[in-house]
Amino acid sequence: MDKASQLAYADLLLRVGLNLQPGQNLMIGGEPVHWDFANVLAEQAYALGARYVDTMLVHPAFTKMRIQHSPEEHLSYFPSYAEAKFQGMVDEDFASLRLEGSAFPDLFADIDQDRNATLTKARNGVLGPFRSAAMSGKVAWCVAGVPTDAWAESVLGKASADALWEELIPILRLDQEDPVATWEGLAAALLRRSTCLNEQHLVRLHFEGPGTDLSVSLLAKASWCGGSIVRPSGEAFVPNLPTEEVFTSPDYRLTTGRARVTRPVEVLGGEVVGAWFEFVDGRVVDFGADEGRSRLETFFDIDPRARSLGEIALVDGSSPIFKSGHIFHSILFDENAACHMALGSSYADTYENGGEMSEDARYEAGLNQSILHTDFMIGSEEITVTGYTADEEAVSVIEAGRFCDAFR
Repeated sequence: MDKASQLAYADLLLRVGLNLQPGQNLMIGGEPVHWDFANVLAEQAYALGARYVDTMLVHPAFTKMRIQHSPEEHLSYFPSYAEAKFQGMVDEDFASLRLEGSAFPDLFADIDQDRNATLTKARNGVLGPFRSAAMSGKVAWCVAGVPTDAWAESVLGKASADALWEELIPILRLDQEDPVATWEGLAAALLRRSTCLNEQHLVRLHFEGPGTDLSVSLLAKASWCGGSIVRPSGEAFVPNLPTEEVFTSPDYRLTTGRARVTRPVEVLGGEVVGAWFEFVDGRVVDFGADEGRSRLETFFDIDPRARSLGEIALVDGSSPIFKSGHIFHSILFDENAACHMALGSSYADTYENGGEMSEDARYEAGLNQSILHTDFMIGSEEITVTGYTADEEAVSVIEAGRFCDAFR
């Protein structure tokens, strides 16, 4: 990616993804392979008036070493300054930009999953204050991709980050004359789609397709969202770039039926392929996968609440990510190619006054609360989604993988 394109991308992420304000702080997360682009981001952020820019570019090999060699009793340890750091990021209004695209995508394929689970649970506990603030929309956050040779190899079959950049440029709309204005328009379009769905007052969605017959109940006080999230302070940010979804928080207690996962999903550092889930009374009671079933077992062991849904999202075949024909082996991109459901925590900001409620109150209201949140794609060109109102009037939402006219 040439310097001009890097600057345009950085500008897009800071101005639209985070809507970084003058005097605001910024944390850039990722791996050392992202260092060059992190420098571009830092310079742009300071030019936009950032007060302070910090980085957490952590080599994933450090984590693997710890899982492999640390004594069992030390795996759940994190120093007190780590907890203070994440709490400080909330208190001092840090925007968080996480860069994805690993130089070592298969690094965790052979690790001991029980030990990985111990570390993951402890790490997510330390992240708790910032995670809670992010899930409720109180802090600005964004996830964005930065191609690496290894990631390109998994997507394109050739180890060329430049080639993957070429694929991502139209998906990110960096080929447009004004990418910032283009994304502002796209965010507005997703907001209009959310408004259309909210006006239907649907109480249930029914997903039908090969291997899928799933009923998802919706909460009366939950709204459909998409495009941008508005912070309590009034600034809007776009948490995923790219984004093509509209989403809401379902009633975790009422999901029933079976869902077939249509794209690979990374779970605990390794890929799960061909997964399926059976729900009864809101909980996964049976599951399987062509590859990676043991990772799902460990995932559910970390937090039993991850057996219930925290999010349901609608995406159709008009997505340029879907049209590319690629499996990106990245939840950021693959979730924006197909309808998906998230096992684990819900987004408090989708619920009326959800950000002001305690976790216990949210859970009691039907919003799942968990230390985990992982998306599983269930959409395809064969999926049909039908909504139902309180009086059981059927509303066609998606047919043969495309939104019906009322929602386009």
